[in-house]
Amino acid sequence: MPGGLTPEQQARVEIDRKLAAAGWVVQDFKEIELSAARGVAVREFPTATGPADYLLYGDRKALGTIEAKKDGTPLLGVVSFSKHLVHVRRSYTHGAFGPTKSGRVRSVPLIDDVARVLDGLSRREFFTGPDDLVFVNSVGNPLDDARVRPRFYRALERAGLKRLRFHDLRHSFGTLAVQVFPLSDVKAYMGHADIQSTMVYVHHVPADDAAERLSRAVQSSSDFVALPVDDAAAA
Repeated sequence: MPGGLTPEQQARVEIDRKLAAAGWVVQDFKEIELSAARGVAVREFPTATGPADYLLYGDRKALGTIEAKKDGTPLLGVVSFSKHLVHVRRSYTHGAFGPTKSGRVRSVPLIDDVARVLDGLSRREFFTGPDDLVFVNSVGNPLDDARVRPRFYRALERAGLKRLRFHDLRHSFGTLAVQVFPLSDVKAYMGHADIQSTMVYVHHVPADDAAERLSRAVQSSSDFVALPVDDAAAA
């Protein structure tokens, strides 16, 4: 190991160098002096969940954290790549964080296309700690809705799709999910309080194989007795 440093220590040396090159003043927590510059990065800043590797201050206001990780370490806390899940821990509505729709953490299946995008985000330079947001602005805060929606609408146009509300993406998931998962699973994925809310998507379930599935169920029953074709017709 070069210089006897652990991978995390090596990451901190590199982060110190990049922060300084970007104009940040890097300080230890015990020697904190926020008036030293407009941008101050404080090492090992104590928090309720343990020390943050770096806490960034801009004009004396806390902006976000940086966690020193070994190169290639994926974003943890929100995404479980090995289990192909996204964990929904909180909501963000009208500029404020709050509980999820059901008040509980829920896990949603992570398809390969999304996993590839999130894996790329997990390797970004900053804001990859377990408590950091997945989609952030330049200082680690939530994205501005006024900027996200126009980009969303332009993406729809490029894809040749009709104009949709951003919330319609949730309904699109529900429509697809009921075609491959039991209703009880879809209820949990969407955070519905009761199954009636999930039932609105049932009409999207294709019934093309209903007769075939019923036939298999009848034939597998212990009470089923197959009749010869002629006898069955006479009956």
